[in-house]
Amino acid sequence: RGKTAPKLVVFIDDVDRCEPEAAYKLLEGLKIYLTLDNCVFVLGMNQKVIEEAIGKQLGDDANLQIIRAAAYMEKLCQNVWRLPIVRKPSRVLYDLLDENVVREWILRGVENRGCLPPNPRRLKGLANLLTRLSARLPQHIGANDDPAAIREAQLLMIVAYIYQFHHDLYVRWESDPSLYDRIFDWCRGGEIEDLPFLHSLMLPKQEVVISESTPTPQREIRTTYPDPTEARVFWIQSLILDLGSEVTSGQFERYLHGAPA
Repeated sequence: RGKTAPKLVVFIDDVDRCEPEAAYKLLEGLKIYLTLDNCVFVLGMNQKVIEEAIGKQLGDDANLQIIRAAAYMEKLCQNVWRLPIVRKPSRVLYDLLDENVVREWILRGVENRGCLPPNPRRLKGLANLLTRLSARLPQHIGANDDPAAIREAQLLMIVAYIYQFHHDLYVRWESDPSLYDRIFDWCRGGEIEDLPFLHSLMLPKQEVVISESTPTPQREIRTTYPDPTEARVFWIQSLILDLGSEVTSGQFERYLHGAPA
């Protein structure tokens, strides 16, 4: 008497990987235990995914689904801890890369460009791929501050990023290297009606007209403030835009097909 009763802590990770109906049933089953003083449930999840799953079970109206799902989660989870977003993905990637990879080339090629997903798990997968593909970098280019070396690392990064995160786009690009010209045009806001495999992707930046008073309208690139947890965001757009039209589709052949140095 007077002593604190022991608690049972139950950890359930990756709830968002369940099928929508299974995730909803799991949460419904947990509700009956949430009033027990000696039980604590810790749920690891992508809240957006779970709310979408719950919404599908609560009605047909899309707007009501969002409202009801949010209210459901607020009532279910009394304490919420949100993991911080990676503020400098390029530095995290640098730390994850194997020592044998030309880390400085890659860091200098992407640092402060906002072209990497701010997610540690995704950055780890990208680092593993870059480690495998680094052997395709030319062996004759110079030191870490050599602009040619940095440019090659940037080309490799674009291929690796699309290979890792956007398979449908990569297989088409590998089959037809000239597709890069269309990818660049799309990143600048070009039409993609005949490229349906791009429709599901989201560009983090868009080109907008800021003045039409001159013969040549003034344009600038502005951020769309995408959800950093959204897998469909095409983060590498920033690097593609920075490299500009001076990069030709033929420069990617080495990395698309593993051409010998």
